[in-house]
Amino acid sequence: MSMTPNMRPLIIATSVLMLSGCLSTDMTDLHEEVARIKRTTPGEQLDPPPKLEPYRPFAYAAYGLRNPFEEASFLQDIPAPVANSGVQPNLDRPRELLEAYSLESIKMVGTINKDGLWALMEAPDDVVHRITVGNYMGTNHGQVIGVSDQRIDLIEIVPDGLGGWEKRESFLTLAE
Repeated sequence: MSMTPNMRPLIIATSVLMLSGCLSTDMTDLHEEVARIKRTTPGEQLDPPPKLEPYRPFAYAAYGLRNPFEEASFLQDIPAPVANSGVQPNLDRPRELLEAYSLESIKMVGTINKDGLWALMEAPDDVVHRITVGNYMGTNHGQVIGVSDQRIDLIEIVPDGLGGWEKRESFLTLAE
């Protein structure tokens, strides 16, 4: 929108009228209100600001000492732990159905005695499997080494944290 020559005086006149309302020099009502507020508001004495100590630069004088970000020399002399304990899972054998589930998710729900004692195990998918000594279950290569009416004993082969493997005993008990 472009300004026509007739609009210029109108804009100037409007601006002068608007600004003329701000030119009042009588501020007695403002001074009275400020005085009233000061009289009625209890004033609290503020604490003085804290005294600031002047800055003193720190001179680092530990140049001859050990760097705290480097490995300590006494740790360099310790041989690394042996990672291979000789235990390893057989990764070439066929996996059994219950090896797809963690031991915590499998429940022992009973036993049957037919050609030896078999444990009845319920998987998370509500399918019941039967196992006996020698079967595998769990995600840590757990092999069943004992079955009783109340319990199943296993030997698991788990990582030892050093790049190798170690055996760990586990068990499951009959669920109530």
